Amino acid sequence: METTLLARLDARDRALYARWALDQASARAVRWALIALTHVGGATSTILLCLLPLLRPGLAGAAGWRPLASLVFSHLVVQVIKRRVGRVRPSRALA
Repeated sequence: METTLLARLDARDRALYARWALDQASARAVRWALIALTHVGGATSTILLCLLPLLRPGLAGAAGWRPLASLVFSHLVVQVIKRRVGRVRPSRALA
């Protein structure tokens, strides 16, 4: 059952990638917007956003550390899953 679910998710992921994959003919504004959106969810942005509360006086207590602790925990979980469920990147599989 787990394999079937992963196979279905993989197929949907690849179909979505094929539909949204950008080639050289894509509009420059669309490409810029999708690249910017990708970076907003990247590690640098999320780490900086989690560190911001610690820079404000009075928030360095538990409320300031919770976002950072959540981020560290989520990154650890993601890394474990990435290493256990290996698959070819959609762009390489379609090439």
